[in-house]
Amino acid sequence: MSNTLKIAKYQFFNVLRTRWVFVVFALFFFLTAVLFYFGENEAKVLVSLLNVTLIFLPLLSVLFGVFYVYNATSFIELMLTQPIYRSELYGGMWLGIVAPFVASFVLGVLLPFLVFGSWAGYAGAFGTLFIVGTALILIFLSLGMMFAIFAEERTVGMSLALLLWLALTVVYDAVVLYLATVFRDYPLEQPLIAAMFLNPVDLGRVALLLQLDVSALMGYTGAVFREFFGTSLGISLALGALLLWVSIPVFVGLKRFAHRDF
Repeated sequence: MSNTLKIAKYQFFNVLRTRWVFVVFALFFFLTAVLFYFGENEAKVLVSLLNVTLIFLPLLSVLFGVFYVYNATSFIELMLTQPIYRSELYGGMWLGIVAPFVASFVLGVLLPFLVFGSWAGYAGAFGTLFIVGTALILIFLSLGMMFAIFAEERTVGMSLALLLWLALTVVYDAVVLYLATVFRDYPLEQPLIAAMFLNPVDLGRVALLLQLDVSALMGYTGAVFREFFGTSLGISLALGALLLWVSIPVFVGLKRFAHRDF
């Protein structure tokens, strides 16, 4: 077994003992069960879960990424005295915290769905929800780790993480809506599509709403999104954009980690 997998295995079981994984599992398990119990159908449950996922999952992920690095400083210092590459250490740490976080989210949604829900007509939508949630975990955990690697002070790292979460989940949509209102007399199809690629949260929202076939509620904008993201090219570009959102913070964090003096 390589050093990366050994470190990942150790961190996986270490993270399982923390409250973060339990909080993610309990949050989504409880909300999914309640929504199924009181909801009228799977579509409304999915829309409600989408809103929760897009707000709370990035917040919990980016904060955990920041806290993890600061709390693991002693472990990092110890491992750096061993004959291993820093890339192996960073890769093992990343895999070791991503896997339990993804598992807690998937199980938290899947278990109530198996009890109360129905696969008929909604398997694709639930699959998209799992993909979107997993992508957001990978992205924001990577961003949180990157911030903590760059900022040696805990308060600075936490502040950067919270500002990014606020910018991508609240401020960005408000700015896009304002600009769309101001320039409503101009053709905005391509700028709106381009704006989606600059925010992984918006990409996830559009992907699931199109799966639920509620784009008609979005008016002309929904028709534009369906025309673009409903094609193989649009889907490929969206997946490529999400992959870039994961890869860039991992690469930048690794480069900084390779030269940082702990």
